Amino acid sequence: MPPIFQKLKYPIFILLVAVLGYFWFLIFAPIYDFADEFFPGRFFMIESIRNGIFPLWIPYQSMGLPVHADPQAGTFYLPLWILSLFTDYNPYCWGIEYIFHAFFAGLGFFFLSKHFTNQKNVQFIVAIAYMLSGFFVGNVQHIAWIIAATWIPWIIYWTIHFFQKPSLKASLFIAVFASLLFNGGYPGFWIITAYLFLCITIFYLFYNRKIVTKKIVLKTGGLLLITALTTVILILPALISFLEIKELMTRGVALSYDSQISCSYSPQSFLSLLFPFIACTEGTLMKNDISMTSIYLGILLLPFIFLALLKKKDHLISFFIGIGIVALILAVGKYLPFHHWAFNYIPLINMMRLPSIFRLFIIIP
Repeated sequence: MPPIFQKLKYPIFILLVAVLGYFWFLIFAPIYDFADEFFPGRFFMIESIRNGIFPLWIPYQSMGLPVHADPQAGTFYLPLWILSLFTDYNPYCWGIEYIFHAFFAGLGFFFLSKHFTNQKNVQFIVAIAYMLSGFFVGNVQHIAWIIAATWIPWIIYWTIHFFQKPSLKASLFIAVFASLLFNGGYPGFWIITAYLFLCITIFYLFYNRKIVTKKIVLKTGGLLLITALTTVILILPALISFLEIKELMTRGVALSYDSQISCSYSPQSFLSLLFPFIACTEGTLMKNDISMTSIYLGILLLPFIFLALLKKKDHLISFFIGIGIVALILAVGKYLPFHHWAFNYIPLINMMRLPSIFRLFIIIP
């Protein structure tokens, strides 16, 4: 077997699974939010760029709106600009965009798994489980959610890598993937990922407290400053645009609690772990929006998850189990009091309309 193939074997397999798993998206486009919101915005944006016009104002939605300042539009999202070099935006183009993100989501999770196992077969299996999970299938119509789920594993991978071996390379990669998340992903995921980054930072500070020296603190702090400055530079056009119209958007200000608990992750929704098609039933049965229901990972993985909970674990795995538990009790929203408390007392949580958004952070751990 050629060495180059041996090196690229698993990425190639992940790409094949992405194509085979989602190839019908090249033929059938989603409806609902994609047809109403994402497709018109993307079509207008790429048509504007291809005609030498910067996409500032779209006249075809909501009697006109500043599309460059819409956090979900992806006006400053680099992959869309690259896409505009080759084609206009059509349903086939959307299929390519989706497969692209599914592939990079799987690849990111493949690399993330390296922090937990040296067995490449296991890394491959969990990467496939992630990219074909209920989150990716259930939120097909929400391309900004898919974009967020694509880049978050990369951010986590490089964050762990950074704290284990601080380097300029790792700090810059964190900034690059954080900017992709910010420029293309759903805003709620920016907020949760920022808190996750903070939690990982605190975890490593506590875990390494006995070996921390002034030199290490200065080096790590300097590199984190580079990460912050680079991230700000990469997101600055989108950030300025968003801040310009923040007060004019209904989702740019804090929400009332009663206005955003309709998509709490219901106890019935956990049946999707065993029965993936239950997420396709009426929302009245699941007490949840059907697009926010599934956390399916594959029935064959479930026994290993439960066995892993009983196994002696290192500190990093225990940390992520804790993250998963916190995400679970926040995802269920109105069914437990914890989300209401977080909504009232943790900054920016009251900007997120859907408690079910936390289910991605159940799936990842």
